[in-house]
Amino acid sequence: MQILKGMDDAVMGLAVGEKRKYRMEAKDAYGEIDPNNIIEIPQQPGTDNLTVGSTVGLSTGDGATVTKITDTTITLDVNHELAGKALTFDIELLSLIAAEKMGKAYFGAGCFWSVELQFQRTPGVVKTAVGYCNGHKPNPTYEEVCTGTTGHAEVVEVAYIMDEVSFSELCDVFWTKHDPTTKDRQGNDRGSQYRSGIYCTTPEQKEEAMKSMEKAQAGFKDPIVTEIDEVKLWTSGEDYHQQYLARGGRYGELEAQSPKKMCNDPIRCYG
Repeated sequence: MQILKGMDDAVMGLAVGEKRKYRMEAKDAYGEIDPNNIIEIPQQPGTDNLTVGSTVGLSTGDGATVTKITDTTITLDVNHELAGKALTFDIELLSLIAAEKMGKAYFGAGCFWSVELQFQRTPGVVKTAVGYCNGHKPNPTYEEVCTGTTGHAEVVEVAYIMDEVSFSELCDVFWTKHDPTTKDRQGNDRGSQYRSGIYCTTPEQKEEAMKSMEKAQAGFKDPIVTEIDEVKLWTSGEDYHQQYLARGGRYGELEAQSPKKMCNDPIRCYG
C-alpha cells in the first residue's frame, strides 16, 4: 500500500477513536498530472491488439494507459490514474505510537523491491519506503543512481516499533535476505548501487550492527563485505518504486504479492 504524502496532515490533531472527513489536494495525494509523463511511441509488432484505455507495462516498471492510437503511433499516459485529482475521504485514528517508541533504519541488499517486501512482512515494522542513500549527489533520480556515478546504494527505509521488534532482529532479517559476501553484486544485478549496507540513525544502531555482523559471519564461508555507516543523503525513490511487488509491479493486482505479517510465500522479483 502506498502511503500518501498528505496523510500526516490528514490525521493531525485527531485523538484516538476520533473521525473526520478530509479533502486532500492532488499535490499531496498522487501528484499533479505531469505532461512529461505523456509519451508517444511508434507502432510496433505485437501492439495491434491495444485499444484506447488499455493498460500496459513498461520496462521501467511503470504502468501506462493508452490514450490515443493512430496508424503510426501510440500515446501513453504514465501518470497515476488518480493524478491531478483531489481526494475526499473519511479517516479515523485507530492508534497512536509515541515518537520515542519508534525507530528507523536503512538496509541495502541489492534490488530494493524484494528487500522492501521482506521488511513489510516483518512484525513490528509499520512503514517502509525505498530510496537511495550514502552517495555524493543530493536528490538523485533512479536513472542517475543506475549509472553508478552518484555513489548511492539502493536501500529500504524501515520504520519500526521498538517494543515489538528490535534493531538486532531487523539485522537478522537483513542477513537472511541476501548474500552479504558479494561486493557490489546480488545475483545478476551488478554495480555499486547494489552493495550490501546497513545505514544507521544512531551510534547505538551502528554498534549493534557491527555485533550482528560478527555473529552472522559464522553462517558464511566467505568474508562479509557489508558497509556499516551513518545514513547520509537519504532520498526517497520515485512513486512507482514504492511497495512495488506488493502492488504487482508492471502486471498489477493479478501478480501482487502479499505484504501480510509473517507471510512465508516465496518472493518473486520481476520488472
